Amino acid sequence: MNDDSPHDAPRNMALQKALEKLRREGEALRSARPELAERVEPMLAELERRVRDNDTRDLQNALRHRVKAAVRDFAAEHPRFTAALTDVLAVLGNTGI
Repeated sequence: MNDDSPHDAPRNMALQKALEKLRREGEALRSARPELAERVEPMLAELERRVRDNDTRDLQNALRHRVKAAVRDFAAEHPRFTAALTDVLAVLGNTGI
């Protein structure tokens, strides 16, 4: 069953853009600090999988602790990654996910 509403297209586009930005920053992080990137990759993979599969129920709860830890760990040293992660969370929050 497809419950897409007319508002889903802009939401999905904004979310895809935010995820692409986050992935680019994750790649940069991997080059600069592979040990930190190893901690982030599972979170990014789960987020991307859930969005791709439209499995967004309870997404914020599922990732909340991991995201908070990532933001705390990377905020000072990797502000661009942190900003990209915050953008993804903002899109999710603004769309009610």
